[in-house]
Parts: sequence; C-alpha cells; structure tokens
Amino acid sequence: MSNFLLLNGLDEEAINICKQGLQINSDDEYLINNLLIGYVNSERFDIALEYLTKYIEKYPNASVYWKLLGDIFCQIGEDKGAIICYKKALDINSEDICEVKQDIYYGLGICYAQVGEVKKSIEFYEKILKYNHTDPIVLLNVSKLYGYDLKEYEKAEYYAKKVIELYPQNGYGYHNLGLIYLHTARLEKAKWYLYKARRLIPEYQPVHDAIVELKRKQYVF
Repeated sequence: MSNFLLLNGLDEEAINICKQGLQINSDDEYLINNLLIGYVNSERFDIALEYLTKYIEKYPNASVYWKLLGDIFCQIGEDKGAIICYKKALDINSEDICEVKQDIYYGLGICYAQVGEVKKSIEFYEKILKYNHTDPIVLLNVSKLYGYDLKEYEKAEYYAKKVIELYPQNGYGYHNLGLIYLHTARLEKAKWYLYKARRLIPEYQPVHDAIVELKRKQYVF
C-alpha cells in the first residue's frame, strides 16, 4: 500500500501507513525503506537523517540505507558526502543492491559532475547505459559533459543524436545538438536544431539565449 502511495506522490499518506506498520513490526525493511523515501521525497531531511542514523547503526551492511543517505546528502548539496555514501553502498554489495544499483550510479554521476570530476561522472553514467541504453536523461547528461565540460564535440554530438533518434519530440535533445553545432561554428545546422527546439520547448529560456548567440555569430560572420 505504501509503495502505491509513494508512486502516486502521496508521501504523507505513505509515511502514516509505514508508521502504523512499524508499530506492529519495527524491523520490517520494506516499511523502513518506504518511510525513509517518503521523508526524502517530502524534503524532511532532518527526520530522514535521524531515522537513517538509527537504522545504519542497527543494519550497517544494508546497501539501501547507505544509498538513501547518499540521496539526502546529494539533495542538500553535500556532494562529497553523497559520494562516500554511494560508494559505501556499492562496496557493501548486500542483497538489496540490485534494486538500487542504477540509482546509485545516477547519483554518482550527478555528484562527480558537481565536484568537477567529469570523467568519473561519465564513467558512472555509462554504467547505467549498459543496463538501459535508451535513458534520455543519462544520454543528455553525457552529451553535455562531453560538450560543455570536455569540449569533445564528436562524442557530445553522438549522444545528442541518440536522444533525437530515440525521442524525436524531445526538445532538449535538439537544443543540446544545436549548442554543439553553435560552438563548433556549424551555424546553419545550429539554426535548424535550435529553432526546432524552440518549437518543441518554447518555455525553455536557454533555447532563446542560444538563438540570440546564434544571431550574433551570424552577424559577425
């Protein structure tokens, strides 16, 4: 029941159900996990941290609790702490790791990028793509890291094209590919992809900013 409530965004109701269940069985790992997810989803990080500290002391070899602790640190901007927790979860490699391994890789991808370790970020994103090679968010993130951070535009272009190929209505893919062409002075291609992105995601301000930059470069050339 709590899982259904969480999937439908009813975090408070899920928390109450979990609390009731834990009064009957305080060691139910399923209820503990969903209670913590409910607190994290509703951004009550202090309460989640209190519970997690208690459960990690009791179950130090449960990967899922270290993963959840990493999630909290990630959300509050403590990226280095999050990395430590995520790697601890992977090192422990308990039976529950299969359920959260891709989420851990995703968290590590985010956090390593935030602390400027771009190649490590890409490494963990590419681990996800081995499981799910069609994940649009991961493909976009890898494309941005290759393009914006590493200036490896051929690789950035490859991943951006994959997004468009798989999801032709994904405006962010067109925007990203347009930026790659913009920064490599392929202005006609940049124009086509950026204008396509503007049609698909007209509310996304970075598209409009990129088109302004494109017009400036066209005027210069």
